[in-house]
Amino acid sequence: MVRTGYMAQAQVLADIGGTTVDPALLGADGTLSMENVPAVLGDVDAFLVVDLRNGSPAALAENPIWQGLPAVAAGRVQAPVGNTNFGSVYTAIFTAQAWDTAYGLVGWRKDLMTMRLAILAAGIALVAGPAFAQDGDTITYTYGAFTAELPANPERVLVLDNRTGLEFALLAGYPIVATDADEAVPTHLDALLGDDVDRLYGFRAAPSAEVVLSYDPDLLVVGQGWWTYWQTQGLFPADAFPVLVADGSACTASG
Repeated sequence: MVRTGYMAQAQVLADIGGTTVDPALLGADGTLSMENVPAVLGDVDAFLVVDLRNGSPAALAENPIWQGLPAVAAGRVQAPVGNTNFGSVYTAIFTAQAWDTAYGLVGWRKDLMTMRLAILAAGIALVAGPAFAQDGDTITYTYGAFTAELPANPERVLVLDNRTGLEFALLAGYPIVATDADEAVPTHLDALLGDDVDRLYGFRAAPSAEVVLSYDPDLLVVGQGWWTYWQTQGLFPADAFPVLVADGSACTASG
């Protein structure tokens, strides 16, 4: 199965001036069945395969249809480790570096600094929308018609998911005391965390208010996807903590 056009990797490729296959040639959600791979991917110059440490890249490498693609046969496959399917500035730069390596496999060289500037420009546009106004110990956060009061200088921030939530907290420069983490699939964001930050392996799969309370946080940060899922399933109390819910270009808050 192949995905394109719906993933952050394709967005970054477009931002740096590259092209991918026409999404119109793919099925629902950008998928492609293996029997259609030669016709659709036969003239692709290089591939970026996301390695989630679940064995999929190795299984794909053993597939004779995949092996028959000219780019694969020539070794033009780059496989960065970690979930980079979505994210913000850090993820975009990490993915741009992976694409730079892929371009090198083809014999082309992109100017990585130019690539970074393009990604950073996109990231600045992403975060330029919200407005903040500090009043004493709180910040009035405004995005569109939404307004919320958040701690102006949080001292103990707990991140409830290691993807959107963690990237937002890192970009905000929050003092993170603990974060959700994947033991089997470390991400590019892990390297940005200090050794003193506790890793809560698998927290987002089984969120626990008791674990949160044990860290005495003054702010929680989480991605909207997981937060919405927890609320739909009744897995985590919505009004027991000050929560900043991040969703790429927008944020909401509760508490």
